[in-house]
Amino acid sequence: MSLRLSLAFVSLLLYTGCVNLQHPAAKVDYYQIEYGPLGSPASEPLDVVLGIRNFTIASTYDHDRIIYKEDTFKRHAYYYHRWITNPSAMVKNALLKDLQDSSCYRAVTPIPGGMIWDYEILGHVHEISEEDLGKDWTAVIDLEVTFIKVPPKESAKKILFQRNYHYSAVCEKKEPLSVVVAMSTAVRELSVKLQQDVYKAVQDDVKAGKTPEDVKTSSNKNFGRR
Repeated sequence: MSLRLSLAFVSLLLYTGCVNLQHPAAKVDYYQIEYGPLGSPASEPLDVVLGIRNFTIASTYDHDRIIYKEDTFKRHAYYYHRWITNPSAMVKNALLKDLQDSSCYRAVTPIPGGMIWDYEILGHVHEISEEDLGKDWTAVIDLEVTFIKVPPKESAKKILFQRNYHYSAVCEKKEPLSVVVAMSTAVRELSVKLQQDVYKAVQDDVKAGKTPEDVKTSSNKNFGRR
């Protein structure tokens, strides 16, 4: 290689390096599902412990990339707009906090944990995505919940209910941040409904297992809110 060609090659490398330094890679934005407190329901506290396991999630959404769909059968993923963590963990943590804040139970604990629980919640996220099929963008979440009674002894667990919670919210703007805001609204609405269903299932199960003497004792018990 001639000296002139070598100098030209070095100059090109230096120029390319300067360009890269002046124009750094585009920043990746990370997003978190969040919303305000739901408020305490006007419900009698139940003297039971709920456990909530880590949620599973469909493989399409099992990563931090925000998925969107513009056409039927097709899915796309943002590169520069991502969830702060796996979306299944975000949804589970939001619902766990809402159940804890409700003060409707003696305790609500993640599983595994250091407490013994009376009921457990299992969740599977079928879908959590941005849908661009109509004139508006829409945030969609589809969560399957299995609610189980845990027996005190080594016997079979009892499924109290298994339901799908499908919620959506229209995005104010056609941009990722608006998608996250709408998704937070959808998760909040899901949480409200789930809390109602869980409370009723526990309440009905507790009543079904009580004898007349248990009912009398319970009526005299002073169990305050946390």
